[in-house]
Amino acid sequence: MRSIALVVAAFLGLLAAGSPLSAESASSPEGDTERRASSFIPVDEITVRAEALHDRIVELEQLVSDDGLERSAEEEIAGVELEIEAVQTRLDETASRRHGPTELETLSASWRGLDARLLSAKDGIDARASQLAARLAEIRDADVRWRRARADARAAQAPGRVVDLAAGVLSGLRALEEKLEESRNAALDIQARIAEERRLVGVGLKEVEGMRVELAASLLVRQDDPVWRARPSREGVEAELEETRLDLARIGAQLGEHVSRHRERFLLQALLVFVLAWGLSRARSVLRRHAESSKEAGESILPLNALARPWAAALLLGTLAMPFLHPERVLGHQIAVLLLTIPVWLLVLRTLLPTASRVSLMGLAALPLVDVVRLLAGGFELLVQVLLVAE
Repeated sequence: MRSIALVVAAFLGLLAAGSPLSAESASSPEGDTERRASSFIPVDEITVRAEALHDRIVELEQLVSDDGLERSAEEEIAGVELEIEAVQTRLDETASRRHGPTELETLSASWRGLDARLLSAKDGIDARASQLAARLAEIRDADVRWRRARADARAAQAPGRVVDLAAGVLSGLRALEEKLEESRNAALDIQARIAEERRLVGVGLKEVEGMRVELAASLLVRQDDPVWRARPSREGVEAELEETRLDLARIGAQLGEHVSRHRERFLLQALLVFVLAWGLSRARSVLRRHAESSKEAGESILPLNALARPWAAALLLGTLAMPFLHPERVLGHQIAVLLLTIPVWLLVLRTLLPTASRVSLMGLAALPLVDVVRLLAGGFELLVQVLLVAE
């Protein structure tokens, strides 16, 4: 046992003795030597490398001077700050009185829209901050190497012009380092402001979700007399009409802002509808020729009827891309899509159903239309009750 212990101790001793050697070899491989050699600036290459570095400094100075992203981000944050105050005021007013799902949905859409704007600004400023940090590290590394080059030039008693050239490069590097550091700090400050604004938006969204939970809990609790016993006053009706008007104005404003900020999405969707309509029209022509030539129209009548309205069918299919092209769930956009979809849905299905079923189809289409009106008139409690009874 003693001999085994000695062998194990000797083996561990060899490992301990070998570890400094292995660490030394690992710390100085050929790649490390090449890196140090490439970072070293020989005295006879100072002039050539100074010319190349001058071009690089000019390029980085242009990068620093191009602060359009920072200015646009600051403008966006300033606008968002004002809108956060306005939405928070609306939220406080809504929480202090009776409210419905429409008001909560518009508030939630407002908060989500603000968060989307902040996220868009954050993506750009994050990339800008990372780019400036990388360039700052590059300049600081170059400053270390050129300090060494100037010292080597002095030690080698190089011509005064060479020493002055190295000193001039160092002066340019220091000035550029200050500019880069200032720009990076500005980008970091904008990042912090965006984070703070997003925190406020998150608090607002949580408040809306809490109000939704309270509203859902009160759905089965009687809040008003039945509609046939309602005795609305003139002042109450006028107040509810004004509240409904304000809700509609906010929904329209949200829809207008969404359209103006995402025009390219609507152009893409329009292109998709055009392509679908062209394809369906071509398919209808092919099926019609096939039915006429084979004299078997009975077998092809269903697909021909389904393609009787190719533009309506294309528009209906194009709306299926809505969740992918417009994930923001803007309430005004949802309502506009629903109002647009119901008529084309009727046009497509009328050709597929027997005549006796078309009256029922019209009734089915009327239900969502009445529900949309009820949603839009959320502030007019009496009208909402009447529409609900009608449905």
